[in-house]
Amino acid sequence: MALERVHKKAAFEWLVGGIGVMAALLQFPSWLTWQHLGLAVLLLLVSTALEAMPLPLGRSAGSLMVSVPVAVLLLYGPGSAINLMVAAELLAPVLSRRKLRPAAWLFNAGQYALSLCAMAGVFDLVEPLPAAVGTGLGDGRTLAGLVLGLAVFLAVNQALLNLDQWLGGTFHPGEALRLLAHDSFCVLIALPLSVLTVVVSLISPYAGALVTVPLAIIGHTLRLYHRMSYMQRVHLLTAELASEFDVDRICQKTALTAAQLVFADAVCVYVLDHRNGQLVPTVVYPPEQAPQFGTASMHAEHGGMVWRVLHQAQWVYVPNVRRDPRVQRDSRVPAFQNAFQSLAVFPLHAYGRTQGALVCVAVQPYAFEEEQLGYVATLTAQAAVLLENARLYQTLQEQSVRDAATGLYNYRYFYRELERRVRLARENGQPLAVAVIDVDHFKKFNDTYGHLAGDEVLRAVGRVLVEEAGPDSVVARYGGEEFCIILPYGADQAFAQLERVRQAVARITVEYEGYHLRGITVSCGLAVFPEHAEDDRGLLLKADSTLYWGSKQRGRNRTAIYSPNLDVHLFVDELTGLYTYHFASIRVREEFQRGIRRWGVVCLDLNQFTFVNSAFGYEVGDRVLKEASLLIKQSLRQDELACRFGADEFAVFIPETGPVELQHIAERIAKAIANHRFECGPSIILSLRCRYLTHCFEAAQEVTDVLSRVNDLFAELDAVQRETLA
Repeated sequence: MALERVHKKAAFEWLVGGIGVMAALLQFPSWLTWQHLGLAVLLLLVSTALEAMPLPLGRSAGSLMVSVPVAVLLLYGPGSAINLMVAAELLAPVLSRRKLRPAAWLFNAGQYALSLCAMAGVFDLVEPLPAAVGTGLGDGRTLAGLVLGLAVFLAVNQALLNLDQWLGGTFHPGEALRLLAHDSFCVLIALPLSVLTVVVSLISPYAGALVTVPLAIIGHTLRLYHRMSYMQRVHLLTAELASEFDVDRICQKTALTAAQLVFADAVCVYVLDHRNGQLVPTVVYPPEQAPQFGTASMHAEHGGMVWRVLHQAQWVYVPNVRRDPRVQRDSRVPAFQNAFQSLAVFPLHAYGRTQGALVCVAVQPYAFEEEQLGYVATLTAQAAVLLENARLYQTLQEQSVRDAATGLYNYRYFYRELERRVRLARENGQPLAVAVIDVDHFKKFNDTYGHLAGDEVLRAVGRVLVEEAGPDSVVARYGGEEFCIILPYGADQAFAQLERVRQAVARITVEYEGYHLRGITVSCGLAVFPEHAEDDRGLLLKADSTLYWGSKQRGRNRTAIYSPNLDVHLFVDELTGLYTYHFASIRVREEFQRGIRRWGVVCLDLNQFTFVNSAFGYEVGDRVLKEASLLIKQSLRQDELACRFGADEFAVFIPETGPVELQHIAERIAKAIANHRFECGPSIILSLRCRYLTHCFEAAQEVTDVLSRVNDLFAELDAVQRETLA
């Protein structure tokens, strides 16, 4: 259907053009002799210059060239006027270097010739045209005939143009009225100029021919102003977007401005995805034209018109895509072939990097002016710089929220996102879960294979977390070998999801320099909003406490969900940093369940510690307790568990030990405390002693036997202290 319209339009244009040119040839002026040849050439040059430098009137351009043929019509008859107009219309595109279809080129000349013929006929009915040169304007009837003739000229001209557009399927009443207004404006200006030309020509024909030269200069000045206004629009857009780093907004503004500069029917901005080398259709203006361009990306391997322009780094204008072999062979632009006939492609290059491409299309062939396309070329050059700046900014933003080793989000982003999601969950009444995940025994990978191997393990674990957590989750590296996940689920679903994550990690095999690293496991701690905490900080602390006390301290490679008995203050004494007796008893019970029945217990009591508090104050006493606790911790091995039992009482549990070794451990702790100098003031140094009792279980039957014996030992130490004070 579209092709049929094109053929009808072309046939009509050839017909009108042929009839108009034939009418001009049949009315070849009899007055054109060798004596008048110079005047004829001068009139032709002036007419051609006026047509080649039209007045800019928005989307179209108005021509004042009609003023010269109308004057010639009054002075020398219709034959001279028609021939002059046809010749000027045929020469003007050559002078202005405009690209027109041959049919459109001939149509412009023919429709003006026919319009002038109609004008001459009407004028002759009102006032017979002068038969010889120099008769002049005559009386008022001549002027009335001129006005009426120009109205007929305008009516016939508009009728032919609108019929041509209707045959091509592009007629629009609003556009027709706009074009009529522009042409009427030009005719109103041409009328007094025609009269002035006739008056001056009666005095001197050559002077009359030059009357419109100042008008040509004015038209040229207006064109320069128009060009400056277009360039100013480009620079204003650049200034407006100078601090803009949103790629979509830059593309939207660029597409809108490009459409306004060349009056394109559609503009598409393709942005190059540097990761996969594909051009992605990012913005289409107007949006309703988006289906014509589709959503598929264009890869460089497929070639195509757009990619050829990018490789050439020069913009290309195709006036008629249906006759251009470059586009006919391009299977990547079916929309250009089926819906549009004019195509202009502009590369977006900046700093030696390709950012994408801008494509302007129009329904009509030969729809764009080369000069206006030059403005778009300037626009795209500026837009490419803006896109490169936006890309660099986004890269920096990405680096600021991404972990360099794993590519996951870092803890900064995680904190912000957790706060935002907790707020949304509170507002919308939705569940939310936070998991803290730690790679078990990660140090062995670094120590055995090196830190680069450890990094490979972290990257592999990070990939599994992203794949298994789900698209709506947020995965971040918390620090070291710890990861965090925000899950938009309730407790049961989040726990099941974490179990899938844990099991998937256990199946990982990391290849590194010929080694196959297996046996990678993770421990997971889970807390849920709002059941376990009502703010982001509390939620994260609960999950972290659950990881350590619920998973890692209970054997690792497991998922634990928060419960009140996993709160950190139940396991770590806030003042001394040692474990609480509550946690120590839990650990002993767990080890007892694993079959460990041989235990050693050391109970220590700082001698006369109440004197320190009473003499120097509780602040000094707290500092002494912290230092004593640190000495105890430093005197023990990794599997020896120390806890704070009371105010100045400490208990140590040692699995799989005998009486002799147990005694050595107690003496080592007591010696460390006795040799330490505790600063209690500016010049006060205090030396402390500790009392201790030990007990060794070779084969305990019940865990309560071990714990009860600890209570008995501290009771004995307390009794000894009371006897000493007495």
